[in-house]
Amino acid sequence: MFYDNNPPLKGAALILDESTMKIHAREFQGTLKKYLSKNLVSKIRQVRSASNTMVQIADMIAGSIFRAHEKGDAQWYKMIRHEEKILIVF
Repeated sequence: MFYDNNPPLKGAALILDESTMKIHAREFQGTLKKYLSKNLVSKIRQVRSASNTMVQIADMIAGSIFRAHEKGDAQWYKMIRHEEKILIVF
């Protein structure tokens, strides 16, 4: 299910922090491939967040959303919530 998917994603590269993939890399990638259409994501890549600023920013944003919804601490989420868009609901 997609929301506010304009323009639609097509053939995107999904870049993940290596630390996400350490425990069950094959299982994790298999699950992603199962739920993501090949037209939507053309490749899944792992990078070290320490060497990729965009992955660091995405991690900070995800962390602020997690803290707001799971821990009740919306200090950082308040700064970005007006920009939040739900793209994929599993």
